[in-house]
Amino acid sequence: MKIISSTALMLFALSAIWIQPVAAQSQDGQKQDIQQLKDKLQQLDQMMSEVKGEIRALEDVGRQPRTGGRRVGRKAAKLSAMGRGN
Repeated sequence: MKIISSTALMLFALSAIWIQPVAAQSQDGQKQDIQQLKDKLQQLDQMMSEVKGEIRALEDVGRQPRTGGRRVGRKAAKLSAMGRGN
């Protein structure tokens, strides 16, 4: 699921990039285009990292134990389990 989401995001982002023919550009224009593409790639990497973090957070919420009809954090569940042992 993660691979599919990441791949889909990357394909969407790459489809949004428009590249002019290299032969018609000057050296300065090429350097600017390369820098713009590098900047876009950095932004995409950041977006992918954020999306992966959101996915991990949602997966973690799904793994947390339920008590009293609500979800609790790992630390609270551990403390609760320790209290039951006494």
